[in-house]
Amino acid sequence: MHRTRVRAGVAGLILALAVAAPAAAATSTTSESFTVPTSVTVTGIPASLNYGSVPPGTMSPEQSVSLTIQANVDWSINIAGSSFAGPGGASIPVSARYGAIGTNPLVSFGSLPWSSNTQPELSGGTGSTSATVRFAVQPPATAPAGSYTGTLTWTISP
Repeated sequence: MHRTRVRAGVAGLILALAVAAPAAAATSTTSESFTVPTSVTVTGIPASLNYGSVPPGTMSPEQSVSLTIQANVDWSINIAGSSFAGPGGASIPVSARYGAIGTNPLVSFGSLPWSSNTQPELSGGTGSTSATVRFAVQPPATAPAGSYTGTLTWTISP
């Protein structure tokens, strides 16, 4: 009789544990995705540069542009300059533009190693980069008096 109670007691305990045990948790998964686009962000490109009053045949004071480039790909910046338009249809050629990257000497936009009115590319890789680009103008000695305007075109490529 003693054995029967133990067996009945063990069977009851097992049944009680089975009833009291929580059900297995249900699981499911959610798929996540996103796209990281190619990104090259340049800050510091000015809306305008003013060289002030520049006597014919003399070099203007340099105008420095400090750039910060943040990129997740290799990149390049190409800077192209136009000729300067002045009063009464007067024009000052692109060769009167000078520029340099960093501490390099100023070179005319119309001289080697630059070609087709374009400065050599400023380029780099991923991460954050700072660069200084310097500009100046030297109107020819024969330039008529008056105000002149031109443009710099910055082409940023990944």
